[in-house]
Amino acid sequence: QFFSYFYTIYYTKEKPKKHITMKMLKPLLSFLLILSVGFFINCDKEDIPDPNNNNDPTNTDPFAFTIPAFDNGTEIPSKYTCDGSDVSPELKWENPPTGTKGFCIIMVDPDAYTGTWIHWVVFNIPVTTLTFSENINTLPTGASYGTNTWGNLGYGGPCPPGGTGEHNYNFHLYACQFK
Repeated sequence: QFFSYFYTIYYTKEKPKKHITMKMLKPLLSFLLILSVGFFINCDKEDIPDPNNNNDPTNTDPFAFTIPAFDNGTEIPSKYTCDGSDVSPELKWENPPTGTKGFCIIMVDPDAYTGTWIHWVVFNIPVTTLTFSENINTLPTGASYGTNTWGNLGYGGPCPPGGTGEHNYNFHLYACQFK
């Protein structure tokens, strides 16, 4: 069972940066299949001690996810895009659902003209991790990057081709709860 929370923001620009080809999409589809299998296997681990009491059935606080650098529904500052430093924003979350074993973060552009564009994948994030610093360079022990649509590991900020209008970017935080 997964619980997810997503944060939608947008970004637009005029000049084109990258063009997508089918050659770029084939590795992505292979990666997604591998990620799906690997993530489900890796969620089946022994219990991890939980300092946040998220395995306490009396915890009724809502699962919350925030990006301090910008608000949900607002434009992403250029610092976090290919027009700026292209660094990942700080992420914070709290009150994971009861029984959470770990987390996965996926940032996507559902408005890409070739279909959903994956900008960032991080999986096997320990349940004890509740924040990622801005421009995170070292992942928590056990966490791994997945390949984005550009074929790279790590964050790739918004970089929509010119003339494609406003793009929405969804940051999905998944709480994995398998036993």
